[in-house]
Amino acid sequence: MKNDRIQGLALIFVGLILIALYGIRSYSTRSLSFNAYEIPPKLTETVPEKIYAKPVSIKISSLNINLPVEESQIIDGVWQVSEKNVSHLNSSANPGEGGNV
Repeated sequence: MKNDRIQGLALIFVGLILIALYGIRSYSTRSLSFNAYEIPPKLTETVPEKIYAKPVSIKISSLNINLPVEESQIIDGVWQVSEKNVSHLNSSANPGEGGNV
């Protein structure tokens, strides 16, 4: 009887921990939220637009880093980032363009 009570309390405790971990994970994912972010439409330009190449990889020899770059986007207000590679937001500037957008 006492053993059943201990097991029940342990299950409740583990359940509360799992709920807390899910909440923390959900919050940290949403901390990069872009709910109000909207890409403004481009204005008509009279000068020809330069075409810049998308980033392909990033290499930092001193830190032994050599990773491919993946295009990412914002879905439901959350920046979809890669777990294994480098993410480049599809609305960000490409190398050589200057600026962030």
